[in-house]
Amino acid sequence: MDVLLKRALGLYFLVSSLTYLPAGILMLGVQNPYGPAWIIPAVPLAQGVVTAAAGVWLYRSGPSADADGVPDWPPVETFLQLFGVYFVAGGLVSLARPVAGVLWFHESIGVSAGSNMVSAMTSIAIGAVLLACPRPLASYLNQRRVA
Repeated sequence: MDVLLKRALGLYFLVSSLTYLPAGILMLGVQNPYGPAWIIPAVPLAQGVVTAAAGVWLYRSGPSADADGVPDWPPVETFLQLFGVYFVAGGLVSLARPVAGVLWFHESIGVSAGSNMVSAMTSIAIGAVLLACPRPLASYLNQRRVA
């Protein structure tokens, strides 16, 4: 079941990464008065690459099938780490837009860039904590489940 969950989330990331292609193609026609024209389509395409990379990594991790063939729920730590991957990938993707906005500072982009960057960094931090040390939260959740 552990492999099934990782592959399901991996496929979700792969499919959602395809949604960035039309945005990148659409941005080819946008003129950038504040900098090079290539950066505007590069932002959604970079977001798609990060999402696709996370999807491929998740899909290819672990053995190709369960050992005994009987579905078994993975430990809580596995779920927490999967959520960690989700938050890290989502944070990295959402960080691209405000970073691009800071490069060409003007009022409409610059005002929201700070809050978007803080939100993205928070998602990345949450994901990193869930990936690095899921045991404390898992033990707490296991206590609450038994009680």
